Parts: sequence; C-alpha cells; structure tokens
Amino acid sequence: MRPFFLLCFALPGLLHAQQACSRGACYPPVGDLLVGRTRFLRASSTCGLTKPETYCTQYGEWQMKCCKCDSRQPHNYYSHRVENVASSSGPMRWWQSQNDVNPVSLQLDLDRRFQLQEVMMEFQGPMPAGMLIERSSDFGKTWRVYQYLAADCTSTFPRVRQGRPQSWQDVRCQSLPQRPNARLNGGKVQLNLMDLVSGIPATQSQKIQEVGEITNLRVNFTRLAPVPQRGYHPPSAYYAVSQLRLQGSCFCHGHADRCAPKPGASAGPSTAVQVHDVCVCQHNTAGPNCERCAPFYNNRPWRPAEGQDAHECQRCDCNGHSETCHFDPAVFAASQGAYGGVCDNCRDHTEGKNCERCQLHYFRNRRPGASIQETCISCECDPDGAVPGAPCDPVTGQCVCKEHVQGERCDLCKPGFTGLTYANPQGCHRCDCNILGSRRDMPCDEESGRCLCLPNVVGPKCDQCAPYHWKLASGQGCEPCACDPHNSLSPQCNQFTGQCPCREGFGGLMCSAAAIRQCPDRTYGDVATGCRGAFRMLSTAYEQSAQAAQQVSDSSRLLDQLRDSRREAERLVRQAGGGGGTGSPKLVALRLEMSSLPDLTPTFNKLCGNSRQMACTPISCPGELCPQDNGTACGSRCRGVLPRAGGAFLMAGQVAEQLRGFNAQLQRTRQMIRAAEESASQIQSSAQRLETQVSASRSQMEEDVRRTRLLIQQVRDFLTDPDTDAATIQEVSEAVLALWLPTDSATVLQKMNEIQAIAARLPNVDLVLSQTKQDIARARRLQAEAEEARSRAHAVEGQVEDVVGNLRQGTVALQEAQDTMQGTSRSLRLIQDRVAEVQQVLRPAEKLVTSMTKQLGDFWTRMEELRHQARQQGAEAVQAQQLAEGASEQALSAQEGFERIKQKYAELKDRLGQSSMLGEQGARIQSVKTEAEELFGETMEMMDRMKDMELELLRGSQAIMLRSADLTGLEKRVEQIRDHINGRVLYYATCK
Repeated sequence: MRPFFLLCFALPGLLHAQQACSRGACYPPVGDLLVGRTRFLRASSTCGLTKPETYCTQYGEWQMKCCKCDSRQPHNYYSHRVENVASSSGPMRWWQSQNDVNPVSLQLDLDRRFQLQEVMMEFQGPMPAGMLIERSSDFGKTWRVYQYLAADCTSTFPRVRQGRPQSWQDVRCQSLPQRPNARLNGGKVQLNLMDLVSGIPATQSQKIQEVGEITNLRVNFTRLAPVPQRGYHPPSAYYAVSQLRLQGSCFCHGHADRCAPKPGASAGPSTAVQVHDVCVCQHNTAGPNCERCAPFYNNRPWRPAEGQDAHECQRCDCNGHSETCHFDPAVFAASQGAYGGVCDNCRDHTEGKNCERCQLHYFRNRRPGASIQETCISCECDPDGAVPGAPCDPVTGQCVCKEHVQGERCDLCKPGFTGLTYANPQGCHRCDCNILGSRRDMPCDEESGRCLCLPNVVGPKCDQCAPYHWKLASGQGCEPCACDPHNSLSPQCNQFTGQCPCREGFGGLMCSAAAIRQCPDRTYGDVATGCRGAFRMLSTAYEQSAQAAQQVSDSSRLLDQLRDSRREAERLVRQAGGGGGTGSPKLVALRLEMSSLPDLTPTFNKLCGNSRQMACTPISCPGELCPQDNGTACGSRCRGVLPRAGGAFLMAGQVAEQLRGFNAQLQRTRQMIRAAEESASQIQSSAQRLETQVSASRSQMEEDVRRTRLLIQQVRDFLTDPDTDAATIQEVSEAVLALWLPTDSATVLQKMNEIQAIAARLPNVDLVLSQTKQDIARARRLQAEAEEARSRAHAVEGQVEDVVGNLRQGTVALQEAQDTMQGTSRSLRLIQDRVAEVQQVLRPAEKLVTSMTKQLGDFWTRMEELRHQARQQGAEAVQAQQLAEGASEQALSAQEGFERIKQKYAELKDRLGQSSMLGEQGARIQSVKTEAEELFGETMEMMDRMKDMELELLRGSQAIMLRSADLTGLEKRVEQIRDHINGRVLYYATCK
C-alpha cells in the first residue's frame, strides 16, 4: 500500500508546482546549500591544522577547563575543521579558529549561481562582538554587504546606520541577540533576506532578483567577544561555529519549480546534496539558471518572471524551414514590440526573418499537397523570351518577359508577334498580317509567322476576300455576296461595299429589288446623276491626285511650251508694235484667257475639304493647297476627301489597338475565374476534411474520457477490494506512477480554449463559398457583357464613337471583375490560413491523445491481467475453503462412524455375552475388538500428551510475561544509566 499512498501525496504537490508556474513566477523548494558542498568552504584560520593546540574555557564561576584541538586528521575526535559546520556533521562537531586571531572569515565559493533565502548560524564559543555578511554574484569579482551585525553597532561600526534598508544600495547594522542567562558560550544569528529588504518598495520577484543571486558568500568576524578574567589565567579568545545553514535553491529567475543534478554528476553518498545545481526550466526557457530563451523560442526578449507575469519566451515562426532563430533588437523595435525573432539558416530555398519568402530566382510552389521541402521551386524562365538576369516573381513565378513576349515562362510570343529568338532584344517581331482579315487571338503562327486568316479571307497577308465574298472590314471574315442570279450581271460583288452589278431596272445591294430613286446603303449622291460610294469617291480623288501629280511632273514640259509660246507672243507683239498696234487687243484677250484657264480651285476644295476663294491656275496659285488647320484633326467639320481618309485611318488604328488590349484583359479575367474556381474547390474540400477531423478527434477524446473514468473507477474498486493482496496493489500503484499523463488541468483547458477560439474565428465556410460562387457568377456575367461589348464593337462599322464607348464599358466591367476576384482571393487565403492554424493546434492535441490512448491501453491490459489473477486467487481461495469444509465434514463423518463402530462393538459384546460359540466370525470380531482397543488406547495417550503440552505452553507463556515485565523495568534502568554516562562523557570530552 505504501507506493499508492506516496502517489496520493506526491501528485497534489506536482500539480501545485506546475500550476504555480502556469500562473506566473515560480521558484524551487529551498534546502541547505552547504550540504554536499563543504569542499567549497574555507576558513582563514583553523586551530590545530599544523600541530595540536590547547584552548581554555571558563567552567563554573571560578574554574577553568582546558581542551585539545588537533585538526590534522579530518575525522579525529578533537578535529575542528571548517567542514564541521555543515548540518550533516552532527551536533558534536564544530569549527574553531586559532586563539587570539582576528579578523577571521568563513567563505563559500560556489561553482554555479544559486538563490539564497536565509542564513542561520549557531556558535559553539562566545558570540563575536562584531561581524558582517557579504556576497558576490560574479564569482568573487565584486562584493556587496548584506548586513553588519554587532553587540554595539555605534561603537563597532560607527559610520553605518541602524534600521531596515530603504534602497538596494542602503546597508544597515543590526544588533546581535543577547545571550540568555548571561551565558558566555552559544548563541544564534539568523538573516532572512526577504525580511531584510521588506522596507524597499518592490515586488517579491524583484527582491529575489536583486538580493537572492549569489555565487560566493563570506562571513567576516571583525571583533572578538570580551571574556572576563577569573583567576590567574584568562580564558582563550577564539571564534567557534557549531552549525551554518544556508537555506536556498538553484537560481532560476522565476522560471522553474524544481532543480535537477547537473549532467555527469556522481551520485555517491559523499557528494549527496539537498539542493541540486541545474534548474528544470519552464516558460520555454533554457540554461543552468533559465537565463536565456530555449532554442527556437526567441521571438521576444528574455526577461525574468515577475509576479503574475511569467514573461514566457515565444516560439519563432519559421514556417517549418528552420529549427533555430535568434532575437534581433532592431526587428523588435521596428515591430513596436510585437516580435523580434529572426530565423537562422533558412532551408528549402527560403529567406526572410520568418523564412517567409523564396530566394532570388525561386518562387512559391502552388501545387496542392506539395511537401514542405518543395515550398520554393526554381524559376523556369525561357532564356529566349525572358529579360537576362531578371528574377521571376517570388509569389507567382511569373518571369520578366521581353517587350513582345508573354507567358509565365516567357516562352510565347504575344498575339500578333512571331519568331521568338534570344538575339532579338524584344523577343518576337510583329506579324505582317492585315488586322481586319487575320484572327484576333492569334494573327499568325508564332513558329512560322504564317498569317491565320478569318473565314473566307485569302492572301498571304489575309488582306483580300475570297471570290464572290465581301466586307473584309467587319473583322469577322468575309461574307458571301449573295447577288441575285437573275437580276445581277455577275455573282462577284464589290469587295468593299458588297454592291452587286445590277441589270437595267433593278437595284439594291443584291439587285433583288426594282430600281428606286434612292442610293443604296453606304453610298451617297443622286440617283439621277449617279450614286457614288465612299470608296469610289476616295478612288476618284486618288486618281485626280495622281493626275495632278502627273501634271505637276509634266510641268517642265508645259513650262517649256509656255516659254516658247511666250517668246513667240513677244515676237508677235514686237511685230505688232512695229505694225501699228493692230493686234494689241487680241493679245491682251489671249493673255487673260491663258492666265485664267484651267481653274483648279474647285478640285482642290473637294480634295482638301476647305473653301479656297483665291483662284488657282497653272500660272498662278498663291498660298498652300491644303492648310494644316484643316488636316486630320478637324473632326466632324471635315469635308475634304484627304482629311476624312486620314482621320478614318488614324481612328481605325486606335480602335485596333484598343481591341487588342481588350482581348488580353479578357484572357486574364478568364484565367482569374478559373483559378478562383480551383481555389474554392480546394478550400471546400479542406474545410470538409477539417470538419471530419475535428469531429473524429472530439469523438475520440470523449471516448477516451469515458474509458479513463471507467478505468479510474475500476482501479478504485480494485484497490479498495479487501481480497486484493498488498503485492498487487503495489504493482498497480507503480504502474500508475509510471504513466505519463497531463497533470496540469489548466494547460489542458488552455489548449481546448485555444482550439475553440480559433474555431470561433474561422469564417463560415458555407457562407464564404456561397459568396465566392456569387462573385464567380458576377465575374462570368461581367465577362459575358465584355464579350458582348467586344462583339458589338467588331460588328459596328463606321460608327467609331460607339466602338470607343463599348470599349470603355468593357474596360470598366473587366476592372470590376478583377476587383471582385481579388476580394475573393483574399477571402480564400484567409480561410486557408485559418485552416492551417486549426490543423497546427490540433496536431499536438492528436499526438497527446494518441499517447494517452496507448498508455491507457497498456495499463488497461495490465489491469485485465491483474484482475484475472485476482479472480484465479479468489477461485483458489474458494476451492481451499471448500476443501477445508470437505475435510471438516469428513472429520465429522469419521467421528460419527467411530461412534457407530463403538455402538456396534457394544452390540457385539452383548451378543458375545449371550453366545460364546460364534466360530470364525467370533474370532474376527475378537480381532477387531483388540485392534479397536489398541487404537483407542493410542488415541487416549495422544490426547494426554497434548494436554501436557498445553499445560507446559501455558506455564511458559506465564513465565515469558513475567520475564517481559522484568525486562521492561531493566530497559528503563539501562536508559537512565546510558543517559547518565552520555552526560558525563559530554562533560569530560567536549569541554562544555
């Protein structure tokens, strides 16, 4: 039963200690620091170390008694070495200094830091008149006085004040206690450090931290006690201490509740100590004195525990890529005291204070289920398309591409570009394809550069409609002409206007209607004078411009002709002048007619779109033909063919560029929607797995709690069973002590509260998923609107303003979709972080539950074995009891049979008396009678001997009682004699 009682008494103490550490500062129990450490103690003076010495003390009122001190041998009866002051040396041993030596000191030089609580000193000889106690906390480099003590502080230490200290540097003197009954020898000094600094306003933790730490302790005896002289010879003057107790513990800065032996220390009886050297650190601290944070717990600066604040060291967050970290004050200051841990030697190609980002030329692995070693993977940039030396994005892995290159690895040309090469600084060159006739997403093959035409578009550059097709400008391929086979002259229509060549009397775009007095679509003019298309007008203007250029180029020939004509005219003028001027009016008229014909002003006005008033003839055309202020920027006021053609060409280029950007935005939005759908699916599956895991863990914990309660009840019933033997109870108790179970209920509750708090902070998965579905649906709707806007933009021809408006709407819709997808991504990342946090908290709980389940299973098996053994022993006991009852019944049956035999014998005897002639049967009866009489006689003899033995035992018992009473009296007498002898021996041997 003893191990079970030890368990009952030890467990509450252990629970109390662990709960004390969980509530804040905690300290180990105190003991005598000197026990087992007397080898560190030394005295400046000891009597009899080199030769025997004699010292005399006063005995009685007028007598002297002299004794010998011989400390050359440590275990000599007259030895008074300094190690005798330890409490383990016994009451008959003490330390004594040499006669008339002053001052004398006792010094303890420890090899580690300890926490001192109290100093108690008992004197064998006269109490000193003055002394002081001082300590060092840096292994003797500097010393600080605890307290001065004197019989008269004013005369012994005149410069030291009396009373309680008021600050850490304040040192006072305390009067030594008076010796009772005017005794010269003996006395006790006690110094409690907490009482000493009780007047200083500070917490208990601060007081322990300030005055409790010691590595060295020194007691200085500065003045011998005055000894009165009686007779011719004065008594000897010396210091003698019978016992020195230093109550303390290992120094742990409030981070430990018990001490342990230092590694490698011997465990012999000569080195047995009451206070071990090394702290068993709590609060995630480490070191012999818990003077630093444990490895990987340097996220906050180390501090000693104070009161209710344990200042527990916090674990570094290295994301599983490092097992060591250090504290950085600069990081701690920059985070405003939130964290200061910096991870060391980040693995798996990570870097940063928390190994939170990938190294240069590495990026985050987004593959689900990737191992922690594959968190960061190498950038896989194509050297032909990536900017040389540029790292990829550390999160997405997107490489830095050249100007005309795209793709995560920069291995694809952008739409409209081809020929990816390393030598090209832009990566790819532009496709030489018509923008209206080639595909939007891929105008050309990026490998070969071949143009990829839209339906019914032909030509190496996709710039022509196939035969019998038109409307290349639609951007969606050419459409069939669909000319009426009966009313048209040919199935081939105009490739730009779609106008079929109609027979006389028919009109319309496809010649399917009778001729009406109205120009068809995309033409202008009057039916009577002829309808003209815009392109035809442009062609006409171009032809006129070409003719004008031809005329200009032929101006030299004309000028030569005019020069010849002028010379001829001048000659004629001279002749006419010589002939009397008869031809002068005709010449003037001819000259005027030549200077005014032909008039080019209307032609230039139609071509340039201005209203030129000044006449322009081949001879005189002052000013610019087409002024710059009526150029392509004139807007809706443009009337000229040349400004309109230039403005249309410029606007077509802008629309094409916007369409290309719009298409790229649509592609990015489609990719974001696909990624969001994949993330939502992963989050949903993770949430379902987490819910299943939490439910299974909760069920397992409830089952374990039920089984534990049942087991405890069974153990209690088993141990309280009176039929259970002591050996089995001891075995069960040792098995219970061997179990490792969480003894701190507060810790278990704290872990459960953490799990509940995290679960409470976890967003509603169903709600977030529904919001995500709504956001995805909205993004899809916006994408559809954008696609529709793009279709409308491509479908509209000639309405440039509507195209720009649709593009702006599509851009706004894309921006809204991107913002929505970014919000959805943030929500999904938040859920992933919460799920990871819950899994991180549940993982240690699962390990603890698994360990507890395994231990309880082993203990359950052992209990079943013991219960089976107990049942077997109970069955054997029942069987033995049954055997005993059977033997008793057999004995009774035998006795009854013996009585029946006696009765039969009596009957036979009567019959023998009646008839003496029984023959052979009578002889057998006679023989049986003889044997029965012999057996009866032996039985009677045995009963007589047993009675004699019973009487003898009774007399012996009475004699023993009498002897016991005599011995009791003798024992008391012997004790009295022994006490008397011990008193005389003490008197003659110890000089007391």
